[in-house]
Amino acid sequence: MLCQANQVIIWVFFIVGANVGIAVSLHAMSSYCIFSLQSNLHKLDALQKLDVSQREQELLLQSSFEELCPTSRSSNHSFRVSSLEGSPTTAGQRVREDLKSISPLISRQESCDLLTWVAQQIRQPSYSLKDFHADMVHCFPELQLYLGGCLPAADTVEASAAILKNKGACIAATIKGGDASRPPTFSTSGRTGHVEYCRTFGALFCVYWLMRLKLDGMEDPEGLGGQYGFCLGVNENTWESKLQEEEPTGSLGALATEGSKRLAFLRSHDWSQMQQLMIDAGMLVRTEGGGVAVCVERTRAMLALTAIHDIMKTDSLLPTVLPVHAPFDGHQAGEDIRDHDKALGYVLTHDADALPCYADLPPAQRAPVRFTQAELSFNHGWRD
Repeated sequence: MLCQANQVIIWVFFIVGANVGIAVSLHAMSSYCIFSLQSNLHKLDALQKLDVSQREQELLLQSSFEELCPTSRSSNHSFRVSSLEGSPTTAGQRVREDLKSISPLISRQESCDLLTWVAQQIRQPSYSLKDFHADMVHCFPELQLYLGGCLPAADTVEASAAILKNKGACIAATIKGGDASRPPTFSTSGRTGHVEYCRTFGALFCVYWLMRLKLDGMEDPEGLGGQYGFCLGVNENTWESKLQEEEPTGSLGALATEGSKRLAFLRSHDWSQMQQLMIDAGMLVRTEGGGVAVCVERTRAMLALTAIHDIMKTDSLLPTVLPVHAPFDGHQAGEDIRDHDKALGYVLTHDADALPCYADLPPAQRAPVRFTQAELSFNHGWRD
């Protein structure tokens, strides 16, 4: 490893929510963690105190989609769609082929430069969530891999925003130019690609909000307050944080509304602990004046990892182990790697250039990204 053991960061992102609003933000605190190997395991307890059921949120979201698209999931789980003829010749050949069909909004060098600029701006009060979303769409054409080629595409900022607003529940036939005969593609998770796309953006938004926490007594810029977006979400039309502080009605017990739970958590949580997580992850560094500053390179790496960490849930992208690489983590030559984390780890290990956003990171930042996928073999969602 290029980092000392006490500085190696476990970046584990298990996203629930598919929501520009509140649900994504809340659940992320309990099941979507950034922590260091030696010094931060004790902080997991603080992340598991939310009284929100992960499975309940997922089932509600999935059932709402199935009402619109009553398609059998079982037939999609084992169905591979690929434009390749014959066996792949590189570890990431299926990814490469799919990316060829995606027209990037800007050049690769412009994407790399923009990602650096995003990391530099992420704590600036004037840099809004709406701006961040637009920049992520431009930076990462890899995000469209989640859709598996199904309509509606997320090939513009406006199209992406529409998918997020609809929580992924989009039917191709309802979109101008959509193909009514083409059912949505389901990922290996059983969710549609559009829902996985939303969940991934939920994770990106969580990174944005956690980098913008405003703490009492710290010399940070005015106009931050990422904890509001993290807990309460934003208005789906204005993209502005819901800053209202109305007193919740009723008990904060079992019968309390979800909104009151979020508000109670916002008020009671020690947000300095969450900021310390970002510092321990190397994304923020303390300044002499008592504030924090952004580590640009580490933040770029985190955003890239967040954008691609679940792409191998798209069945058509799953790699086949090549003879030259066999065995790989228990998989033999000619065998598909169906675990999405191991599948991504295989591609990052043996065909790094298949994913430009990863390939363009400096080697010191590629190492921890690959570590989370190819060596760690840990998914925080398994805790349930």
